[in-house]
Amino acid sequence: MKQDNDMPWYPEDELLEHTPYDTEAPIHSFRALKEAVEAGEVPRPDVIPLLTLNSEGEIRSPIIKGWLHLYTGAPKVGKTELLFQAILNWVDERRTLWLSEEGLSVWVEKTHRTPWSIVKGDFHFAYARDKNADWMLHTIEAMDDNGGIDVVVVDTIKLLGIEEENNPAQISRAFQPFANLCAKRGITVILVHHNRKAGGRFGDEVSGSNSFTGSVDVIISIRRHSDNDDDTRRICEVHGRADNMRFVYVLDKETGEMRIAGELDSYNMLGLKKRIEDVITVDPLTASQLRDIIVLDGKGEVSKSSVGKLLFSMATDGEIVRVPDISEGKIPRQTPRWAKL
Repeated sequence: MKQDNDMPWYPEDELLEHTPYDTEAPIHSFRALKEAVEAGEVPRPDVIPLLTLNSEGEIRSPIIKGWLHLYTGAPKVGKTELLFQAILNWVDERRTLWLSEEGLSVWVEKTHRTPWSIVKGDFHFAYARDKNADWMLHTIEAMDDNGGIDVVVVDTIKLLGIEEENNPAQISRAFQPFANLCAKRGITVILVHHNRKAGGRFGDEVSGSNSFTGSVDVIISIRRHSDNDDDTRRICEVHGRADNMRFVYVLDKETGEMRIAGELDSYNMLGLKKRIEDVITVDPLTASQLRDIIVLDGKGEVSKSSVGKLLFSMATDGEIVRVPDISEGKIPRQTPRWAKL
């Protein structure tokens, strides 16, 4: 290409206008999509608030817009109450449909017990116990075509008519239409399920286990913070394609409202620190002795290792005293003792 002496020269491709990334294309280039994401042209999937959790802050809401979720917990642990309260608190133009096993009289009782102060969202429910999956899908699509729908709750997945919960093929067939709703219409779907009575590790405690957990984008599991029946703290554990996290929320028995208490490890460490501060005295005690006193307070088990690490950290920060002094480092064949300043 001949350069005009009076005009600056640019390669022909630099004269072309930038074409925005087409998120509706049937086939995508991973490289091109990565460039668009890093340029801020295509944002990360948005989240839907859970109580005070949103897309900002140290703890991100685990409910991802347009994804398929499995929401599970032991019976009577309070999982339905958390989800119900979160939905009622949505103050923007978000429309929700709750497909329920419970009849109208149960929902009448729910309305009676729910204060107006938390009823803010565009919330709908339908009795679906005598319906099938085709009816539910038709209802969702019709509602989406007539005013839009953002979130669908299926409570519980027994409504999908899965005969064998350990049969991956049956689960895949039951879940796939709802996964398609997420992918094609951008609807967020939350499938409610119950944990095994025997419990188990995260994922394993879910009835159906791997057959379910491999068929969804996000697993949200609710469990008790301790075995104490009066303990109103709950642990929310999340494993997903975006984030993995554990945080604590607390139920206020007087108001019925729930609040986020913090990330689990940080919350437990703060609680343990307070328990140490309550029992430590000017008389030096070993970590084992302090742990035994703490365990007797009835607030749950705690490991000697956790107590020892926190005592060392507190002594390093000058909050307590170690004998021998912390400045002497580790003393071989000598058990350190800890005391109040």
